Amino acid sequence: MVGPSHFEDRAPIDTRSLFAPERASLLGVLNHLTPDQWQIPTICPGWSVHDIALHLLWGDISNLSRRRDGYAGRSQDDPGDLESIERLVAFVNKLNENWVAGARRMSPAIVTSLLSATGSEFSDFVSTVDIHQVGPGIGWAGPDAAPVWLDIAREFTERWVHQQHIRDAVGVPGLKDRQFLKPVLETFMMALPFAMRNVEAPAETTVEVHISGDSGGFWRVQKPSDSGPWSFARISKTAANTTVSIDQELAWRLFTRGVSPSDAMSPVEAKGDSRIVEAVLNMVTILA
Repeated sequence: MVGPSHFEDRAPIDTRSLFAPERASLLGVLNHLTPDQWQIPTICPGWSVHDIALHLLWGDISNLSRRRDGYAGRSQDDPGDLESIERLVAFVNKLNENWVAGARRMSPAIVTSLLSATGSEFSDFVSTVDIHQVGPGIGWAGPDAAPVWLDIAREFTERWVHQQHIRDAVGVPGLKDRQFLKPVLETFMMALPFAMRNVEAPAETTVEVHISGDSGGFWRVQKPSDSGPWSFARISKTAANTTVSIDQELAWRLFTRGVSPSDAMSPVEAKGDSRIVEAVLNMVTILA
C-alpha cells in the first residue's frame, strides 16, 4: 500500500466484522429502555439518549448515501471547499443539529426499527470495502491521504463511543470487551503523530505512550529530524525521552473529550518533557 509515511508500517485495523455485533448490542439496550430513559440527558451537550440514537441513525443514512450510493445531495447544497478543519467541523455540526432537530418527533419504536435496518445495510456495505486502498484524510489524524482501513475504523469508533454515552446515561455497563475496545484504542492512537505536530524537539526525540489494561498497548513516535514531522517508530528496549501511561478506561474518554486533560493529569503517569505530555493529553479523536 502506498500512503502517508506515518501509516506505511502500521498493520491494518480491520473493524468490518464488528459493525453487526456492535449494532446488535446497541439495540439490546435501546429495546429495554423506558420512555423516561429515552429522554435522559447524556454527556453530549444538549442531547438526550433519544438524540444520540437519532444521530447514529443519521450517521448510517448519510454514510450509505455518500459511500455506497455515491449521492451527496443537491448541487445547490454543495458546501464547497472543506479542506479547512474549522469549516469541516462547522459543516458537520450544522448537519448534525439540523437532522436531530427535525427528527425528534420520531418515536423510539421507529428509531430502533430504522437503526436495525440501516445498521444491517451499513454492515453489509463495509464488508465489501477494500480497506487496503488509500482514501481521504482523517481530520484528527492529519490532512494527508489515509488508508481506507482507518476511515472505516473511524466510523466504528464513532458508533462505539456513542453507544457508551447511551449506556453511561441509563446506567448500563459499557461494551468494553477486548474485541471492541482494543481496536477502538488502536484507532485512536493513529492520531498521535498529528497531535504532536506543533511540538518542536531535537532530532531523534522519542515519545512512548502506554495504555494499560487488556485492551491497551504501546505506541512510540519519533522526530526523525529537527524540522521533519513526527512519525511512528518501532517499539524498542531503548528508553524513550518522554513516556506517558494512561488507563484504558480513562484513555478513550480523554481522547473523545469525555474527560478534560486537566482532570486526567492526576491519574496519568508521565515522565519527560511537559510540553509533550500536554500534547498527548490534548489529543482529540473526534471532529465534532
